[in-house]
Amino acid sequence: MAVEFEDSVPEVSIIRKLNTTVFSKPPPFLTKLLLKTKLIKNENQAHTILIIIVVLGILITLYNFGLFRSIKNYIIQHRTIYREDLTPEELEQLPPDVLKTLPTRNK
Repeated sequence: MAVEFEDSVPEVSIIRKLNTTVFSKPPPFLTKLLLKTKLIKNENQAHTILIIIVVLGILITLYNFGLFRSIKNYIIQHRTIYREDLTPEELEQLPPDVLKTLPTRNK
């Protein structure tokens, strides 16, 4: 047996008015703009697209400021170079002191 409320009860009518006036705000400008393109069907899809745009913007900003390049350079600078990795021309150019400090793969 379900309980049903009538609109004549003042508390129920107040709650319904609040739900229709206060809690139902119009969508933000960018959401409306995306909905007008007719490529997106509802507000949830518009919010998802906006989040993707923000994440892409952050990644592009990081790339432009060179964060990814500095990480790549750090990795390249801190990798181990073995004697076997060098070409014969490079081995000839290295001084013997430096050549002795390079590790070998064959131990």
